[in-house]
Amino acid sequence: MKKRLKILIAVILFVVICFLSFGIIQVIQKKKEVFEKIKTLPIFSFQTIDNQEFNNKNILSQENILLIAFNPGCDFCQAEAEHIKSDLPELKAFKILMVSSAPIDSVKNFALKYGLANQKNIQFLIDKNNELLKNFGVSSFPTSFVYSSKQVLLKTYKGVIKPEQLLKDLANQQK
Repeated sequence: MKKRLKILIAVILFVVICFLSFGIIQVIQKKKEVFEKIKTLPIFSFQTIDNQEFNNKNILSQENILLIAFNPGCDFCQAEAEHIKSDLPELKAFKILMVSSAPIDSVKNFALKYGLANQKNIQFLIDKNNELLKNFGVSSFPTSFVYSSKQVLLKTYKGVIKPEQLLKDLANQQK
């Protein structure tokens, strides 16, 4: 009886380890797939806060892109907005795409609260189709993607990032 119990426990442990290993391998593969997708700016389609479609065709070929996935209620996202507002002149080298899956009214209020609503180089966008997760692998806010004017990924950041770092990344790319 003890021998059967030991065999049963060993089999159960083996099955659990296989199951966990399979899950880990799937997560790693998904991360690799997402990384391959974002090496160049993926094709996307978002909605502006004025209910217009915004996609890759709206980006000029000479624009460096800073895509920021955010949530208006997130404290870190609010800190990020403060950094952007205070360093707008330094960030003129970027077309800034602020993308959220929050309701339009919430995103509009966020844009107004931080004085970013009417900036020429900032576009607030709504992700209605969960593209931030599917195409960019966003799992936390804020997550920022820095793309060169050739739409090649320079860097990905999770959390608040200071504009000085963005400019440093851009300068390093141009060398």
